[in-house]
Amino acid sequence: RTWRNSYKLSPTSACTGTRSSSLCAAAAADEADAYAQLMVAASPHVYSSLDVRYAGGTRLVAAPINQQSCDTCSAMAVASAAETAIASVHRVDVADCSISPQALHFCPPGNQPARRCKGGWGLSSTLSLLQQYSQQLPTAGCMPYKPDVRGDLGYSELCGSSCSAPNRYASDGKFNSYQ
Repeated sequence: RTWRNSYKLSPTSACTGTRSSSLCAAAAADEADAYAQLMVAASPHVYSSLDVRYAGGTRLVAAPINQQSCDTCSAMAVASAAETAIASVHRVDVADCSISPQALHFCPPGNQPARRCKGGWGLSSTLSLLQQYSQQLPTAGCMPYKPDVRGDLGYSELCGSSCSAPNRYASDGKFNSYQ
């Protein structure tokens, strides 16, 4: 922090050594790029978003889920990003903020036909679905991921859930997707 504050006040005096041989060599051309280069250079050698030591004692990113041979990558990515956003805002463990990728891929609201594994859909469609679900997002525990790899499951098998309670933290806010 001391170095960062010093750099913000006076980029050239925060650097040591000759300008041409230091990390601040790029400062003469573009201060923003120089600052970015220095932040990367000053980053820890090892980092894991799954390690609570790097996030102030709170796990903000969930472990990855195996999508198997199913085109659910956009649902996995959006669910993970939404979980991390919720956990960051509420400063709670990400496990308390789970969102069902099953719901985001296979189960559009309003009893629309269930999606299939093949022919996944893009990020904008998944973000739109996240916005539609908004405060009614089922948790992964309530609607676990079970891909329809063979394509023989119906809506009730894919989307039927005995849970009615949405993610308690997601219900505090609202998701928006802007493009």
